[in-house]
Parts: sequence; structure tokens; C-alpha cells
Amino acid sequence: MAEYRWPVIITTALLALGLFFGFSYYRQRFLMMEPFIGALRRMESVEDAVLIRENGSPILVIETSARYTGSLQEVVEEIWELAKEHKQKPFLIQVTDERNGRLDSFARAVSPDLYEAAKLGNYRSVGETIHLTAAAYGLAEVQFSVDYHYLYLQARDGSAYLYQLIPLNRPDGEGA
Repeated sequence: MAEYRWPVIITTALLALGLFFGFSYYRQRFLMMEPFIGALRRMESVEDAVLIRENGSPILVIETSARYTGSLQEVVEEIWELAKEHKQKPFLIQVTDERNGRLDSFARAVSPDLYEAAKLGNYRSVGETIHLTAAAYGLAEVQFSVDYHYLYLQARDGSAYLYQLIPLNRPDGEGA
């Protein structure tokens, strides 16, 4: 009888661990994540949403609706509200866009200034730079805004659009 004791204990422990982690995965995936992603997809401004992991960090990839012309900052704020409602852990947000050559050149021209502003906090001067650069590229619909988590840049050129979110570097370690 003693010779069967250890295999039974090990089998029981492995079964218990399997059930624990299986239920934890099921709870996270189907009871928390799927309703959150479904709620995001029902938003007027969002076409699709996917949560991925990159280097161990969760990233929410949002594909906006092509017909949406409102503020990117409002979309992100609505996403944060839904995340609170669905008790989601912190994540970064990445928004896809459809750029043409002019918007791509504009984004490359202002990106260094955006990242410098995120690092140093000189938001007013980068706002002026963005609007001057947009005028040089002939872009009329350009918006730049800032909140506690991100710098937001959005621009339109006909049916093409640019969305850029730059996470802010917080000195207290509270990045987005």
C-alpha cells in the first residue's frame, strides 16, 4: 500500500494544479476578456479590437472605423471607461490607421518632436511645431492633444487618416 502513496499524491497535485490554472484561464478569457472585447467592438468608433502580448506586456490594438471623424482622445477615454467597468488590468493602446504618402511623411517629420515632448513635457512647443509642419504639408485637419497617459496626434488627408498615440514617461513610474 505504501508503494502507491507517492504516485497518488503526485497525480492528485497535478490534477489540482491543472484544474486551478484551467479555471483561471477560462475565467480570464471567457468571463472577463471576451465581454470587454465585445463591448469595444460595439463602439461606434471602433471597427475591431484585439488584445496581444508583446514582451510580456498587454497591448490593445484598436482598428478605428474609417467613417469616424471624432477625437482620438475621446475614443481612448471611452476605452478606459470600458476597461474599468470590465475590471481589466492596465495595458497600452495602439491604434491602427490608413496613411497615404503625405501623412506618412508628416508622421516621420513630427515623430522626433512628439517623443521628445513625451520625455521632457514641452507640449506647447510641440503643438506649435505640429501645426507649422502640417501647414507645410498642406494638411488642414490636424489635431494634437495631451492627457495624463498619452500624446494624441490625428490628421486626415482625404480618405486617408493618421492616428498616433505616444505614451508619456511619468517621473513617478505611472506610465500608460
